[in-house]
Amino acid sequence: MFQQVTGGVFVTPRNLTNLSVQVSVTALVALGVTWLLVARQIDLSSGALIALIAVMIAQSEVIHGWGFGVTVAVAIGIGLFSGLVNGVLVTAVGIPAFIATLGAFSYLRGAGYLISDGSTVSGLGSTMFTLGNGGLSPLPSVILIFVLAAAVLVYRGRRMIADVRRSGFRASQLLSLVAICLGAFLALWAFGLYQGIPYPVLLVLVAVAVASFVASQTRFGRHIYAVGGNPEAARRTGIKTKRILVVLFVVAGLLTSIGALIQAARLDAGPPSTAELMEMAAISAAVIGGTSLFGGRGTIGGTMLGAFLTGSIANGLSLAGVNTFWQLVATGLLLVAAVATDRRTRKEGLL
Repeated sequence: MFQQVTGGVFVTPRNLTNLSVQVSVTALVALGVTWLLVARQIDLSSGALIALIAVMIAQSEVIHGWGFGVTVAVAIGIGLFSGLVNGVLVTAVGIPAFIATLGAFSYLRGAGYLISDGSTVSGLGSTMFTLGNGGLSPLPSVILIFVLAAAVLVYRGRRMIADVRRSGFRASQLLSLVAICLGAFLALWAFGLYQGIPYPVLLVLVAVAVASFVASQTRFGRHIYAVGGNPEAARRTGIKTKRILVVLFVVAGLLTSIGALIQAARLDAGPPSTAELMEMAAISAAVIGGTSLFGGRGTIGGTMLGAFLTGSIANGLSLAGVNTFWQLVATGLLLVAAVATDRRTRKEGLL
């Protein structure tokens, strides 16, 4: 549909590359939000944290003259500390995550305005600018995509064979392989014919690979879903639920800080007003991608699809010249539909 209303501009290597960069910050934040939602928690402070970190990045590089390494360390440190504070407030103090992170939404955004005095500092260092606007050249990008796609297909193929032997064939398994092939083809076409893989997309790929491995291959990943499925039963089996929740909030802060680095680098500035409504975008991406607001269910791949879908809607409407306010309407309707579907499937599962 967007291909027609945009005059053939939507599905082009250039626009798909730009879209992937636009979605990268939301995707990183949504990764952290996904695990929190699976564990029956939530984070409403991600946009404010991005704004504060962006301000600190600009202050570090432009005002204080600190180098790239120190600036990155400051950004990551702020993200980790913010996540730790949220986790401690929820687990040790007993404040519900909704209230704890809503408070953080206010004081983090306020701190950004206080530190910057409400003004935007621009002109970051060349290395920081390259982080948000540079990328691999087309040939290494094509090689990397081939290697990653082959590795994922081999892994998923082996799992599918094992599942078929154990419980029989399911059409969803084949559809997942088709989706992987289609995604790899689009990536080869877009990045190979334009300017290669942008660095923000590379960071998202690394984060997705690590998160997928942890979720499917580690005891910690299994414990996340156990806590979300039944917190009391998980606690009685010896799972340290409070420790897991603190770690999840810290991981969310880490991923948000990486998103803030990309945001500041892309803007070449640290505006205190940046990333407004990022919380809604990240939660929407996770829920639209199949993560349940009621805990216990959600996948990394689904969240990435949700982030790309919401980003595609915003991008397509912008290219079609539609009023930007309609983007909020469309995202909100998708979110309500996703939650309603999740609620219905849960009720049917209980019958």
